[in-house]
Amino acid sequence: MTTTNDEAYPFNGTILIDQDLADNFLAEQLHPEIFEAACNSAGQTLTLGRHAGYDYGYFFISTFIEAHLRHYAVQLGQILKLTRCRVYGDKPTRLARGAI
Repeated sequence: MTTTNDEAYPFNGTILIDQDLADNFLAEQLHPEIFEAACNSAGQTLTLGRHAGYDYGYFFISTFIEAHLRHYAVQLGQILKLTRCRVYGDKPTRLARGAI
């Protein structure tokens, strides 16, 4: 969530999290269900993937990193386009399929 002048509002996009269920810190420190509940409460869209059989290691990261890079590249592109529209008055355009 973003905070401006003591007002909190959701990120205008979807947060993507992939959680490995064999992570040693999952039960004691990470608590993705608390983050999920906070997002629901704030109206923040969230995609929370839970993956059995992974710990937080090379294979987990290498399996999901491309999807995260693509997801956040699109999210950042939308933010930059909206900012440009506000500053320059341009009409927003959609990314071509497969552009990222």
